[in-house]
Amino acid sequence: MPIGISFYTLQVVGYLLDVYKDNIKPEKHLGRFALFCAFFPQINAGPIERGSTLLPQLKKQHEFKYDQVASGMKLFAFGLFKKMVIADNLGLVVDRVFGSLPEYRGLSLVITILLYTWQIYMDFSGYTDMARGTAQMVGINLMENFNLPYSATSVRDFWRRWHISFSSWLRDYIYYPLGGNRKGIVRTILNTLIVFTISGLWHGAAWTFVAWGVLHGISISLERVINKIIRSRISVPKLIQVFYAYGMISMFWVFFRATSFQDALYILQNSFIGLKNFFIPSYLWATLDQLFIFDKVEMIITFGVLLIAVFMELIRAQTLFSVTLPKQPALIRLAFYAILIFLIIQFRNSDIKAFIYTRF
Repeated sequence: MPIGISFYTLQVVGYLLDVYKDNIKPEKHLGRFALFCAFFPQINAGPIERGSTLLPQLKKQHEFKYDQVASGMKLFAFGLFKKMVIADNLGLVVDRVFGSLPEYRGLSLVITILLYTWQIYMDFSGYTDMARGTAQMVGINLMENFNLPYSATSVRDFWRRWHISFSSWLRDYIYYPLGGNRKGIVRTILNTLIVFTISGLWHGAAWTFVAWGVLHGISISLERVINKIIRSRISVPKLIQVFYAYGMISMFWVFFRATSFQDALYILQNSFIGLKNFFIPSYLWATLDQLFIFDKVEMIITFGVLLIAVFMELIRAQTLFSVTLPKQPALIRLAFYAILIFLIIQFRNSDIKAFIYTRF
């Protein structure tokens, strides 16, 4: 199959529908249209751009701008850090466990699920940052594809924050044409299930992906019904809502990562075996020894990069980083980026792995 077939197919289908609906004028320049279809930074794994936003940028004359190039290089470096330092190191443990599932039960599976939720996020958002950074260097602004997805307060809210270019594509070109939420609660639920079943199938023709999509659709439908029933009569603290959403999304990721439906069910059935022992130090250390095959260095690196990933999200939520760093003296900024490059070189996984979403 041609590289990135799903992503640029969706981009072109969106363009054709926009032209059909007279939302945009057809592009009559073959070279420019070809560039829109196969713009090199985002052809592998998005973000999926609309003709109304990308085509006008391709028509402009772009000149070299130092600030723009520097900003793009910084964004690319952060994406590279996410991928090579965080995602690939977390993936070492995740791949080991998923490759030998019968050997693991209880807390070891719970930790693996936790690691995978951050692996796939850092891997995919890392790619997006690199794509956006590369495009920015040549004067093109691609859309932001993630907005703190693990701070979502519901599964529905998660899809407003995760893979935004894809979720908005499904909304605009499938959900709304089906009627959206304008034809009653039953039709709304049916439309939601159709959209998320298609979402699952788009990722791959396997029951695991279908289950992943359907579970999201069912959860969003239940949330809609519950909200309709209780409305604002019950106030749930935001922290509890975030834990609920993160827990649900994490369980659904099991189906996304598992190589078979049976493997996914094994993980869900065996994750909480021995729950009462989870906080016993001897059990905890035995679990960690099994996960990291008695390699203390790997264990420190894994949890270290996991903490970095969480910390990066926390400071991004407060917009501290983007506001504070540019105001620092040049020497401090130079030192920061030098350390970032050093960490990429020092802690990269020698076994270079492909981006997860280039498979779809």
